[in-house]
Amino acid sequence: MNARTDGRRRAALAWALAGLFFSQPGAAATLFGLVNTGELYRSTDNGMTWSALAVLPVRDAASLSARFTTTDLFLASRSGGIYRSEDAGESWTAAGSLTAGDVEELVVRPDGAILVLTARGAIYLSHDFGATFAALASLAGSNFSSLAFTIPGENYYSLTRTGEVYESTDDGQTWTPKGIMAVSNARRIRAVQSGLYVLTESGDVLKSEDAALSWTAVGALSQVGMRGLVRNGSGLVAASREGHVASSLDGGASWAWQGSIDQLSLVALATDEPAATGVETGRPASLFLSPPHPNPSQGSLSFVLRIEREADVRMSLYNVAGRRVASRAAERYGPGSHLVSWDPVVAGAGVYFMRVESDLAPATTRRWIVVR
Repeated sequence: MNARTDGRRRAALAWALAGLFFSQPGAAATLFGLVNTGELYRSTDNGMTWSALAVLPVRDAASLSARFTTTDLFLASRSGGIYRSEDAGESWTAAGSLTAGDVEELVVRPDGAILVLTARGAIYLSHDFGATFAALASLAGSNFSSLAFTIPGENYYSLTRTGEVYESTDDGQTWTPKGIMAVSNARRIRAVQSGLYVLTESGDVLKSEDAALSWTAVGALSQVGMRGLVRNGSGLVAASREGHVASSLDGGASWAWQGSIDQLSLVALATDEPAATGVETGRPASLFLSPPHPNPSQGSLSFVLRIEREADVRMSLYNVAGRRVASRAAERYGPGSHLVSWDPVVAGAGVYFMRVESDLAPATTRRWIVVR
């Protein structure tokens, strides 16, 4: 077995284990409270009690996200420093940096790539664990504050402090304006199942069920200075600048104050839920297929395949005329999430359609562009 094949199998196993654990409805994740001076706190009981976990060598911590497993965490500082922990946050090493002094949020895509959003609307992308970044997109708005994505569907949403929301359906490459809220201090946007939620610094919670086109006020917290919002199982958890933590189990309509981190400069909440499992909390789809990456590509691709139970999976590639140009023999996959790589041989540049099917569910198709 060569190193490349072995690496792919190890990655697939990690994704499968993550999918098995986090596909359980309502499963609660570990919560992290991030203080801007680098202190990191942890809660394993839905925010009721907190303990100090680590201190990072930063004075402007901004955002934290997990990659493929609950132990592989990435953190961004506002000044562009990227840090990585491979032991669930207990120790950290510098991974790289980007030339930005206004980082707002770091998220990990389901394919493992890292996206960083800045306040001025620049989107940066890293495929090498945060070591290097390339400019991916530049949004037309200003004063951005948050970035989130949905699964299934993998639509990406960016939020400005004045309530404008932008959507991307191509992994963050292009963005279109969606709805707008009548707020002046929007802080975080998060996805839970079919809904999008926004938390403002004044404690208002707004929800959209039509892909960010329209927004409705659904609840409010009794404190101002709100800073963090995350999904936890089937609920939401929010936190104030002073570290007071509240949870909601009814879609943000009502909130119960849980505990306190007892800090005066909390900047964010996070969970250790891997990017592979994202935000789907109900019964998992029988077969989920992420968009291929990279897209456009020069001839090779990778994607996330998630299945509910063990099955044979078949993959085919078609051109725009509907003719099959490449295929893979049926392969057996266990339940959970798998990172799949494919190097189909195609005749030239153009638009292709990747089709994945099994006995579990109707076939799923994703669009793929090849450039030369």
